[in-house]
Amino acid sequence: MKLTILLALALAPAWAQLSKVASAPPVGASGGKAAVSRQAFQELEGRFDATLSTLGGLDHVDLRGYTRGLYVEGFGAIITAEVDLAPAPPLNPFHQTVTPAEKAQAHQRKVTNLAALKKAMREMMITAANKLPAMPGSDQIVLAVRLAYQTWEDTSGLPNQILMRADRKSAAAGNIQVEEQ
Repeated sequence: MKLTILLALALAPAWAQLSKVASAPPVGASGGKAAVSRQAFQELEGRFDATLSTLGGLDHVDLRGYTRGLYVEGFGAIITAEVDLAPAPPLNPFHQTVTPAEKAQAHQRKVTNLAALKKAMREMMITAANKLPAMPGSDQIVLAVRLAYQTWEDTSGLPNQILMRADRKSAAAGNIQVEEQ
């Protein structure tokens, strides 16, 4: 009896029928032509992921998850990512404490990569403005990058998030507002 139940449970996924995933309507389609295609966002997301993952050289920026973008009709494009400016040594059973020298070195590496991140984000804003020509020039482009830290890290002078924002026309010209939180 137990064997029959175990066998039935083990084979249950094979009997399960996969539901068909409904295709989403084109982005920005509220009864007309899509303002921004999903393909345009996929290309931007991939480009941004490649850019972020190559920042910093040997002290590379660690991309936490994939860049995500979406279009909100009547507002514009919102693109988000999360990165660790320079992976710090994690605490584990073999490395239970972080020395003051390691803390200082980790902090300095992050400060150095912060400048590179801001430069890359500015370039990403200009790229987004040029790669989304179907989006109205008055619609906003918002790029937000959240920064990840270990609990023991010295985060003085380092933001938790960098937010860049401009309407598409201004972003294409390089007129971008920057806010660090």
